[in-house]
Amino acid sequence: MKFAILAGGPDAHLPDLNDPLFTDVQWIGVDRGTLILLQHHIYPIKAFGDFDSVSNEERRYIADQEIDIDYFQPEKDYTDLEIALNWVLERPHEVCYIVGATGGRLDHTLINVQMLIKNASGKFLLVDAQNIVTLLYPGAYTVRKSTRFPYLSLVAFSAAITGLTIEGVKYPLQRAHLQWGSSLCISNEILDEEAKITIEEGIVFCIQSKDAKAF
Repeated sequence: MKFAILAGGPDAHLPDLNDPLFTDVQWIGVDRGTLILLQHHIYPIKAFGDFDSVSNEERRYIADQEIDIDYFQPEKDYTDLEIALNWVLERPHEVCYIVGATGGRLDHTLINVQMLIKNASGKFLLVDAQNIVTLLYPGAYTVRKSTRFPYLSLVAFSAAITGLTIEGVKYPLQRAHLQWGSSLCISNEILDEEAKITIEEGIVFCIQSKDAKAF
């Protein structure tokens, strides 16, 4: 099953919710993200949150939609998004897109990006209007060329990555070393139909992105 979680991040950072990327997904609302889904005539199969980011009128509107909602108090140990991700992890899933999780408060953005680590098989992808982000673990991967997201960047998640090979790109690498704070793999471009990435040790963020002026 394919899931997509919409959190309550700023509207300016949201991708098109009708993008083909989200074909056949089961939507899950998180806090204000539930309202945004309903405003786009998308009815989530599940929703989570304390709903402290919506008005009382909006909260009543959400409650009237007969959605399966788990309500929480604002004072809790985990964010609403993490609770939703844990719910997905308990179920078979092919992929889970995380939307509305960037922009706004930096603390929220940083932890939301870090939560990609929850899925050790790399099935969590964070998506916003300019980026698609996932984690790559040791192994071999292919990344298809995209006219919408022309840039390919790799950023160290582990303190150090060894044996990093990138082929089919403008700036290839052979068994390179990448570490925290290094911009070695920023703003590459895929030249072939797909890039080939091999990692011997370590975990990297794989980011396909575009400039703001491109959308």
